[in-house]
Amino acid sequence: MKSEKFVFAYGSLIWNPGFEFVESEKAYAIDFSRSLCIQAKVHRGTPDLPGLVLGLEPNMGSRYEGVLYRVKDSNWEVTAEYLRNREMHRDVYIESMIRVEKADGSIVSALAYIVNVDSVEYDPSRSLEDVVRMVAFAKGISGSSFDYLENVVNFLKREKIDSIELEKILESARQLKDND
Repeated sequence: MKSEKFVFAYGSLIWNPGFEFVESEKAYAIDFSRSLCIQAKVHRGTPDLPGLVLGLEPNMGSRYEGVLYRVKDSNWEVTAEYLRNREMHRDVYIESMIRVEKADGSIVSALAYIVNVDSVEYDPSRSLEDVVRMVAFAKGISGSSFDYLENVVNFLKREKIDSIELEKILESARQLKDND
């Protein structure tokens, strides 16, 4: 029997995976948390006004709920290459195999893209005001930071995955845009 192959998603991969998978389910990344900590200077912003996208940060003792995709063994190499091309064009992510807890309590190893804390695009210490402004106004070649966050939040809400912190940022950004 061939081993199962998994991908753990937490940002745009949850609503736009772009690869073939057998099934998906909610699951927890063990010892990681998520935040808007990555400056997006091309796809969701510019060098003058970077957007922000989510990063999965090492955080011992934490668990973050996201989406676990099971991929056929016969599609694994194609899927992994697609994800490398999509996620590894900058030094902001590190391709890693992480521990993930499935809904049934079992632990599996899954491919994930965790934030490279040494990247110049890693920006974990922005004020909430700066985060809201960047989300509200930054736009890049793949769309706005606002649209990115809205897509993530809508998916998380639909799947009943905790998104309260992100919802508050999105609502504040919406109000800032409306008042501009």
